[in-house]
Order: sequence, then C-alpha cells, then structure tokens
Amino acid sequence: MDKAYKNFLSHFPQRVGDELMNYITNVVFLHSRYLFTTRKGRKQTAYCTHCKTWSDTEGLRHGQQADCPSCHSKCQVKASGRGRKYLKDHAYVEWYEKSLIDPNAFVVSGFYVLRDYTGDFTKVETEYSMHAEYLFQQGKSTMYVLGWRDRM
Repeated sequence: MDKAYKNFLSHFPQRVGDELMNYITNVVFLHSRYLFTTRKGRKQTAYCTHCKTWSDTEGLRHGQQADCPSCHSKCQVKASGRGRKYLKDHAYVEWYEKSLIDPNAFVVSGFYVLRDYTGDFTKVETEYSMHAEYLFQQGKSTMYVLGWRDRM
C-alpha cells in the first residue's frame, strides 16, 4: 500500500459503524424482512429474518404481508418449501461522515450491500463490499474506486 493511499485511509473509520449498520438494516433493507413458514401436521411456525426468532403462527400464506409475532415488523411471508433460487436483496449505499483527522473535511464511503436468502435463511447476514471512497477537503477532493474489495 503506497503512502498516499495510506494517508487517504487514515481519514476513514476502519469498520462499518453501528449507526451505518442500523441505517442499512432499518432504512435501506426495510423491505428485506421475511417470515419463512414451515408446517408439521397442522402446526405452522415462522422464522423472522429481522429478529431471528421462530414463532408459532396460524394461517400465513406465501406472498402475503404479515407482522412478525415477536418483533411486530412488517414482513413478507415465504413458504420455506418454495424455491428461493433468486431471492437476494441488494443496494448501493453512500455514507457521509466527518474525517477522523481533519475537522474541516468529510468522507464518503460507497458500499454494495447484499442479503442473500438462497441458502439457509436462518443464517442470512448483511454483506458489505466497499466500492468507492471519497475525501473532500477545502479546495481538494480525492476518490479511490475499489471494485469488489472488502475492507470491512
């Protein structure tokens, strides 16, 4: 890593902060909340991908909107027996913050974010991939495009 890039990175936080994670979960991916239902005989249970809990449910049908019995979040109902081959939610997020070392500068981090439900829906986590970083200083701006490199 060259000295200029190392100096550039010193303006940025080294990890995705709690405020950004909260924004992505509760604003960007507000639509990415699912109740995956299963049946054993007449008993229906549902797994909420937002609060990550199983709950006993009744009468939930694939494709409808419903509130999670545990966290009361609006979710889309998915029958766990149905295919999820293409069930991925993704977005591009730009996050603006003050520079860590220059109080008159600010930084912008551009992320691709992904929630992939094609595998085990009980283990889905939000994936972050840094795409671009910007540093705006008085009379000067710098940008690095990183591609699909994951620095976080």
